[in-house]
Amino acid sequence: MLKKCSECAHDVSTTADACPNCGAKQKTPESPLTLGCTVVGLLVIGLVAISGIAGHDDDTPVPPVPEAIRASRACAELIRERLRDPDSAQFLQSPDNQPATHPSAEGITMAHTWEDTFLIRANNGFGGKTVSTMRCTNLYAHEDGSWTGDVEEDNGAGG
Repeated sequence: MLKKCSECAHDVSTTADACPNCGAKQKTPESPLTLGCTVVGLLVIGLVAISGIAGHDDDTPVPPVPEAIRASRACAELIRERLRDPDSAQFLQSPDNQPATHPSAEGITMAHTWEDTFLIRANNGFGGKTVSTMRCTNLYAHEDGSWTGDVEEDNGAGG
């Protein structure tokens, strides 16, 4: 079937993406199947959303992200702050995340204090890639949700 181009009024096939005369993109009509699938998809999404809302008890607490994961994220952010090119950071190895023990506390595990070690690759000041082992110590979670800690670098990982 043919239709008129909306730009130059030249005859264009209904299956053509563009007019062969002027190159203007042509609107392709939606097939009934596409429209039907869209409607069914929206209905399914709506039903899932409604069932999720109806099934949620507002008194049920949302499970918190485990503190070890929050500590790893905090360490990664502290490391990024120390880098010359934070956007270039690639964390190559999973962290070795563990609760820290304080020597003066006779080996007692201190609440909210963590240590983490990452192997990362990042750009140095000259644009070259370096691989470093960086360790966060004294990671501490404050009441307001912020984290503080110290970052130590060991360049012995190669580069």
